Amino acid sequence: MKGTTLTELNKAYLRQGRFIAGRYIHANVKYFRQRTDAIFFEHELAADKHRPRGKAYLRLMQIENLSKTMKFKALQEKIRQREASNAGN
Repeated sequence: MKGTTLTELNKAYLRQGRFIAGRYIHANVKYFRQRTDAIFFEHELAADKHRPRGKAYLRLMQIENLSKTMKFKALQEKIRQREASNAGN
């Protein structure tokens, strides 16, 4: 079974919020006519409203950030070892 990454989840929530904002803008097209800034503001506001919050979500973000940090540190260590072996030759 394929797992969903946090990045994919964030994109899905962002897409959902923007879709809802698009429906709202389309329903009130007379108000938003000639107001480009208001359209973008409404898109971002709706996307932000649908972004998940809470302790569980924050914990998931911390775990994903920790795993990325660990991968980066492992990559840096490999680069240092390769540079050290090249310097010895």
